[in-house]
Amino acid sequence: MENPYKAPTAPVRDEPAPPRSAAVAVLAGLAIDIGGGTVLGIVQGLVYAVMLATDGMTPEQIAARLSEPDPSSAYFVIGTLLGLCFSTLSGYVCARMVRGRERRVTAILAAISAVIAIAVTVTTAFDVGLAVALTVVQTACVMLGGELGRRSNAAQMRQAPASMAA
Repeated sequence: MENPYKAPTAPVRDEPAPPRSAAVAVLAGLAIDIGGGTVLGIVQGLVYAVMLATDGMTPEQIAARLSEPDPSSAYFVIGTLLGLCFSTLSGYVCARMVRGRERRVTAILAAISAVIAIAVTVTTAFDVGLAVALTVVQTACVMLGGELGRRSNAAQMRQAPASMAA
């Protein structure tokens, strides 16, 4: 018979989530960075087109304004800042998912994202110097998000032994 007074052997806390493969983490990061940026661009373009239409512009004038972004406009600056937020979030999610080798996997995500960003800007009529500068900043944001995710993973692992002792 089993001793009814024996201490339970079940873990007292939830186990941390197991690490996911690097490929899945990179794909999730790309979905956030590229997908989020694309959806943001579509929504922002629609809002900006409606704003221009209410100012009395013709559809041809609106199309011309949207096809040539002005880097000094608030529309461009807000879109860039929100896009960089998506880049930071993508690095964070990638690092949190992989739960090990965070810097290496986030660097892979940043490199793939930079190649896609350069490919997109080369196909559009965009200032090459500005495109390269934005790509460098985007890469830094992805790496920043990855570092934040790595630190969050490390903090979670430091708390795990303390909660097991309680």
